[in-house]
Amino acid sequence: MARLVVQPSSPAAWEIKLKEGANSLGRNPANDFKLDDPSVSGSHCQIAVENGIAVIRDLGSTNGTYVNRAPVKEAVLQPGQTIHLGGVELMFYSDAPAYAGAAPPAAAPRPAPGAPPLPPPRAVGPARVARVSTTPPTALGPDHQPAPIAAPPVATAPSSAVGSGPCKHHPKTPGRYFCGHCQQFFCEICVTTRGLQKFCRYCGAECVPVQVQLQRPTAPKGFFARFPSAFIYPFRGSGLLVLLVSTFVLALVEYLGRSWFFIFLKIIAYGYLFSFMQNIIHSTANEEEQMPDLPGFDDVFGGAFRLAVTVLICFGVPIALVVLNFFGVFEASGSALIVTMVLGCLYFPMAFLAVAMKDTALAANPLVVIPAIFKVPLGYLVATIVVIGIFALRRYGDFATFFAQAQTYHTRHMSVLFKSFGLRALWSLASVYLLTVSMRILGLLYVTNKDKLGWYKH
Repeated sequence: MARLVVQPSSPAAWEIKLKEGANSLGRNPANDFKLDDPSVSGSHCQIAVENGIAVIRDLGSTNGTYVNRAPVKEAVLQPGQTIHLGGVELMFYSDAPAYAGAAPPAAAPRPAPGAPPLPPPRAVGPARVARVSTTPPTALGPDHQPAPIAAPPVATAPSSAVGSGPCKHHPKTPGRYFCGHCQQFFCEICVTTRGLQKFCRYCGAECVPVQVQLQRPTAPKGFFARFPSAFIYPFRGSGLLVLLVSTFVLALVEYLGRSWFFIFLKIIAYGYLFSFMQNIIHSTANEEEQMPDLPGFDDVFGGAFRLAVTVLICFGVPIALVVLNFFGVFEASGSALIVTMVLGCLYFPMAFLAVAMKDTALAANPLVVIPAIFKVPLGYLVATIVVIGIFALRRYGDFATFFAQAQTYHTRHMSVLFKSFGLRALWSLASVYLLTVSMRILGLLYVTNKDKLGWYKH
């Protein structure tokens, strides 16, 4: 089995188990394995495993892919080699024999001329390694003659060691060796190798390999099985608090932006709304079961631009027909407006999902959206009906609360005033809840069908 240990020199090291076939690594949650580090590109590299041979291939990353500190575009990996993806260090392990056509892992390739030097890894404290002499130490016995001191105990794996357990110092990594003296499991990083034997770094005793019993992953649930959970998703963890805060922030920015003088605040409101929805989709694509934190305001103008372009691509035709009809340039029939509006509604959810996942407005083009719709027709139809229904319900509620609030301008009764404001606040909270549910549904549509969609395959 081929695997990677991420940040092996760190106490927070964790293990990636590579599957047979292609394994994509990068910062984007759509990859098979996400590396959340700014120096890692969205789609950084791919490791293909076939018949025990692992081949790493760079995917045009910004900071490059390095094997044994040498930049590579494509290379066969050997057990024990180090990989650097930006500032993230990984160690490659494999139970398969080394590939005969490649150099041994100890021979580190020299960097290519002119290649940018890779920064040295962070220094870590020296490990406590027990020094074992090649000759047994002696001591004076009762008859004043040198007597050999007992050698360190040799561990034998107990019957309970077959199940293994997490490494003592790296809990996210399974312990593949057992020290009978320490009575602890250790990973490859926490043992030292002499010849073909493994020794504990902390007491010097010989460690024995154990059979790691990995829990068989259950079959992933499909879209329809996970669909009902979208309606309780906003209340998981601190989701209710996030809903309350996001309702307040969106209502405040939208209220300040009602005047044309504050049109830029309106843009900020829609940009922040897009970032909020995109956060939920990314969190769902990353298999997170709780609401993400509120987004910042650093990309609100970019979010507003991506949202505006998506709406124009989806509803550009009916908008153009209405404008031409208003100025008397072209008189469009009512049926034409209805048909184009329905087609736009069918196109919008997948276009929005593609833009949110790829983080670019170019993803809303028909070459990406239309094939994706036909790859998951039934699930997409259900998601579209729910999403469009929620958006229509939100719009109807906005109109209803607007007319209810308009009555407060002509009343002198405080009870009517408080009821109107309370109704408006409750509907704002319900509106954000419905919006969260609809984005969760789109995220579930992607995460349960990402192999069919193939948006990040190279």
